[in-house]
Amino acid sequence: MARLLEATARRALIGSSTGPAGLTVGVVDDPARPIRLVRAAGVIDPVSVDRIVRAWEHVTAPYLVHLDVQDACIIDATTMSRLESALDHLERQRIDVRIVGIDPHHPALAT
Repeated sequence: MARLLEATARRALIGSSTGPAGLTVGVVDDPARPIRLVRAAGVIDPVSVDRIVRAWEHVTAPYLVHLDVQDACIIDATTMSRLESALDHLERQRIDVRIVGIDPHHPALAT
């Protein structure tokens, strides 16, 4: 998984919510460019991945989805696989993806 992050821009807040497991998902759109910033903080488990995916379900090309999980804990390799599948789906739709906060050397990525 070789996705990189680098983007800061003036953004307008779309929304933020905290789920029962303590996962907070914030969504911000850049008013000047087609960029959606999705920030997750807390525990990401197989169920909460769906909350993250809903943050970009209406995004279309040529958007860039910028996923920030620096303040999140991905619970296991199964969760990582579900998240990766959702991001791959975006890329198949020609939507660019950038991720920050996932260590490319994490053991879960080797499975």
